[in-house]
Amino acid sequence: MSITFKQDGAKVGDGNVLNFQTSNTAKMAVTDTGDQINVTVEPDASIHVPFAGPQALTGAGAVTVTEYFTYVTTTGADALTLADGTKDNQLKKIMMVGDGGDGTLTPANLAGFTTITFADAGDTVEMLWSDANGAWGVGAVYNTVNPALGGPALA
Repeated sequence: MSITFKQDGAKVGDGNVLNFQTSNTAKMAVTDTGDQINVTVEPDASIHVPFAGPQALTGAGAVTVTEYFTYVTTTGADALTLADGTKDNQLKKIMMVGDGGDGTLTPANLAGFTTITFADAGDTVEMLWSDANGAWGVGAVYNTVNPALGGPALA
């Protein structure tokens, strides 16, 4: 299968929309709202990627929802928090880049679990916010430095 993208005259960065059509029925629109990029795939799917960032968090504290990517450097047994998403289908990715101890993330609402513990540099989690469930869902856990470690622990 091949996909050909055509721009409709607008460009991301000026608040406009890029529209792509991959077949007679499959369409994708990318909208830059200034603080996030919204991707809508027709007929019925969309994701929201916050545009600002990335966030660099050292030690305990709040992981933001205004940036898609957060880099965490722990300085001990650090407590991390995450508020609820701001838009349905919002994506969030968190990676431990500096290992000074375990970082335990407690999202306000997490589907099926209560915490995510980052133990090793490279531990990464990818999540999706669901308005319908009122919770973050875990899409993937892995370790980018040493895949054999498997990634952060869900509990």
